[in-house]
Amino acid sequence: MSTRQSTSVGHQGINDPLRTTKHSCSCCWQHNRMRVAPEDVTIPGYDLVKLSANRIIQVKHVNPKSRDSLFESQMQQFIAQENDVSSNTSPFHQNHSTPGNSNSTSINDSPSHSASVNYGRTKSAGPTKSNRSPHQTPTRFKRTHTATSVVVDVPSKVESPSHKASLTTVRDNKEEKPLTIFMLHGVGGSSDVWQAQIDYFQSRGYELIVPDFLGHGFSSAPKEPKAYAFSSLAQDILQIFDKYCKKQSILIGHSYGASFACFLAREREHLVSHLVLISGGSPTPLAPQPGIFQLPVCFLQCCHPLLKQIFGKHAFQSEKTYVPKEKAFDIPAYVLKYTMVGQKWSEGSFEYHSSISASTLLIHGEHDQLICIQDEEEMLLAVPGSKLIIVSDASHMVIMEQPEAVNQVIDDFIKEAHS
Repeated sequence: MSTRQSTSVGHQGINDPLRTTKHSCSCCWQHNRMRVAPEDVTIPGYDLVKLSANRIIQVKHVNPKSRDSLFESQMQQFIAQENDVSSNTSPFHQNHSTPGNSNSTSINDSPSHSASVNYGRTKSAGPTKSNRSPHQTPTRFKRTHTATSVVVDVPSKVESPSHKASLTTVRDNKEEKPLTIFMLHGVGGSSDVWQAQIDYFQSRGYELIVPDFLGHGFSSAPKEPKAYAFSSLAQDILQIFDKYCKKQSILIGHSYGASFACFLAREREHLVSHLVLISGGSPTPLAPQPGIFQLPVCFLQCCHPLLKQIFGKHAFQSEKTYVPKEKAFDIPAYVLKYTMVGQKWSEGSFEYHSSISASTLLIHGEHDQLICIQDEEEMLLAVPGSKLIIVSDASHMVIMEQPEAVNQVIDDFIKEAHS
């Protein structure tokens, strides 16, 4: 992502919210003048997905794999059915994409089909309750170089691709199913925070779909507060999923991204085989938090360096990280405010998470000061059959601090389910 220049201009013909704008407050102007917009050019490894005129999502797409023609047809049929049935009933529903893998795609129309295909939620009388004992304890992960005892031993150095078998497919009932991984970042991040995971799983043959959320990374950043509501962002991710998913998809969500991963695991439960929630927190509905994010944008912009410092202090335990720490908190003040204020998800209750059917792994940094272990243990109780791994010498940004440990734990989790 460093190859793209900060002086780039936006899409022609679009009222680009990322163009340079001078504000009356010099500190706001100083930050916004460095914002960039998606360009009408093809960058190797990246797709631009146009959801609407001012919602252009950049997706890092690694090891692209085509869908088979039957599944492609089934997905188009399913999306058409969703549009017909849910457009007036679901608060999350908008137009979906016609699935494909082109580098620049407008998501608007889908063909109609007569037969019925269901990849969404299973209609049931109520949520599935976990049969886990309330006294079940999480697995505590200790890296090999620590002085404490080792419960789950993972090599501290990632093996090179030449020493590792490719995992492009798994075999189930003599049918090969491509493994596709979606990685969803949290507030302030981008696809960059996943670089260690991208490098690791790319070398093992997985197809990777790593979007920049609206206002993050190199996706567009409209200035309407409602654009960053949970329901709007969830719809973005749902459309991205429908565009790229395969018969067997893996969701990995970090922090706020874990909420969207859970949402996808419910909305597309028949297409999600694995769910990994990293520093995701408890199974409770989301609501905007009172405090600093209720203040005017200009004030937040002036406080931006302080906010960045506070975040870094609480989000990191290690001095060294796989990518610069700045990548974890790199968004304009207005995007930060609107995203935090837009965290309204009343549906995300304990019962909602109890109906997740995908194999689920929870990962928690031992020194996380933003998400406490009690929150993770509540999620452990909520999601049936889930397990919790605690990574030592790490905080909230465990994916950047202890990437070798995180990568190996996730890899083992995926292999275990297919052994």
